[in-house]
Amino acid sequence: MFMPSICIKLIELAIASACLLLQQYSYDLTDVSTLILCSGTYLGFILVLTGEIIGEMVFAPLDVIQDVYFSVLGMAMSATCAWTLYSARTDAERNPRADDTLVSYTVALNAVNVLIMFCDTRVSTISAEGRCQESQ
Repeated sequence: MFMPSICIKLIELAIASACLLLQQYSYDLTDVSTLILCSGTYLGFILVLTGEIIGEMVFAPLDVIQDVYFSVLGMAMSATCAWTLYSARTDAERNPRADDTLVSYTVALNAVNVLIMFCDTRVSTISAEGRCQESQ
């Protein structure tokens, strides 16, 4: 499952980069905790996904358990970022933003990212089950 896995990882990488860019343009420096949480999460996504893509390209992919761990952790962090951004958006008097539309796009992209990571987890586990059955 070399190609579908790479394609899914590239889509996740593009979404993480787009979320980082949109989040940086949509916030000023008044809500520092949200800025640090979300920026750190997106940068972490970019580093981990880049490492996974390079590993697959040199034929040294992650173990299935590690891939599932990173996907589940990514889903949790992406959902946390979406919730934090949405709750900061609804609290307008405490957290002014440059553009609410960009925040909405970022929250929507986070939701799409969670779905793609879930699909990646399913593809990883299904391909692992297929390999186990072939070896028996």
